[in-house]
Amino acid sequence: MKKLSTVLLVLSLSLNIILGVTFFYNDYNYGAVEKTEAASAEEPSNFFNQAAVYGPEGMQVIEGDAVVNCAGIWLQNMLITGDLFLTEEIGEGSVAFKNVTVEGKTYVAGGGEESIFFEDSTMEEVVVNKDNGLVKVVARGKTTINTIRVEGQALLEESELEEGFDGFIELVIEENASAIVYGDFETVRLNGENASLNYKSGKVKNLILGREAKEAKIEIAEEVAVEKAVFDAAVELNLKGTIDELTINSSGLTTLSGDFKNITCTQTAVYIQLVDGTYENITVQEDISSASIQVNSEAVVEKLELNSRTAVTGKGLIKHAVINHANCSFEKLPEKFDVKSGIRFTAEGEEYPKPVERPDPAPTPAPTQPSQPSQPRPEPEPEPEPESPKSSLKIVENSPLPGANEIRITLSGTSSPGNYNVSIPSYGIGNMSFNGSYFYWSAQANNDIFNNSASKLNSAVKITPK
Repeated sequence: MKKLSTVLLVLSLSLNIILGVTFFYNDYNYGAVEKTEAASAEEPSNFFNQAAVYGPEGMQVIEGDAVVNCAGIWLQNMLITGDLFLTEEIGEGSVAFKNVTVEGKTYVAGGGEESIFFEDSTMEEVVVNKDNGLVKVVARGKTTINTIRVEGQALLEESELEEGFDGFIELVIEENASAIVYGDFETVRLNGENASLNYKSGKVKNLILGREAKEAKIEIAEEVAVEKAVFDAAVELNLKGTIDELTINSSGLTTLSGDFKNITCTQTAVYIQLVDGTYENITVQEDISSASIQVNSEAVVEKLELNSRTAVTGKGLIKHAVINHANCSFEKLPEKFDVKSGIRFTAEGEEYPKPVERPDPAPTPAPTQPSQPSQPRPEPEPEPEPESPKSSLKIVENSPLPGANEIRITLSGTSSPGNYNVSIPSYGIGNMSFNGSYFYWSAQANNDIFNNSASKLNSAVKITPK
């Protein structure tokens, strides 16, 4: 009889633990976490290997590191002075923490798409380093996580945060890692190559793309607002939300899609492709040797300010261009342009601003002279034959930027090449720009004109006096 009573007691305690954990997850998913009537495990150690509720009514201090080694564990009212490890043994299951502070780092190597919950908890740094599969991390209530570092795949969500508590503060995405984000951040930083960010909702003050984050991809949904973004590497950015200030500090191809307010280019050999959307203001800063901007037909640029040599290609609309540097060219003429005094640019194969034509003054009548005996008129000296300059054409690849080619033409047989216009009208190239040494015209390397040899293009060059 006594043996039967003991068996029944063990079964009862086991059932209470299972039910308690089950009720906890029901409460967590559908409302605030409430302490259940479940029997809790005895005094917690540093190693948690059985599904149960651990932690006293007061605060329990765990010296050193702690390990959570299975799903179904709820830790509460604990201060862990070392690191916290959530192991692979959690699998795709869930664990939760209420009123837990970890002074070291928290490593998440297990969990699934409905997995890791922090409520009323404080974490210095959480590192998501699960080898395969997505881990969901939720911050709610009075939770603050200073840094969350993603080295695998993570879904981060802020839910029902109380006023005055930050939830997540900084997000760092490492090489080949990806994050899906719902929430507000002070800083989001992509650090490694092939890093990926899919920002679904929330606000971020600083979005930073590090120099090592090559071939990164960023998607920003309509419900996301970014105050300031700084890109130190080329990136593919699909924007449906808003970015107030974007600074591009990287050379190479940056692909933009969406509606932008202010974009500043600071780096030599920057190549920006505007796929679609509206761009309120784009500025190319001074002291950049060359820049290239492709405006696709679905893109609209409200204002473009060029303070360095820039080639603008594409059929998109530029409503207003401010040109403060020579050697700027446009495939399509802007609707309106302001040009610094003494500067000219080319658009659609012609030079602008057009020279103002003034009517010839009326001839002044010659004074009447007394008649003189006729004298024999001397024979006129023969006029010197006009110069006949000849062209020499070459194609320079990856100039002025990677992915672009440039046609350069020098003239021989004249001491003043600047007195001539050089064009290749049969190939749709109007009067080319002249930099004091040679005439030039640039376009993307895949332009059909570069399918022709330099000698064939040179045979079509037209040279006319200005």
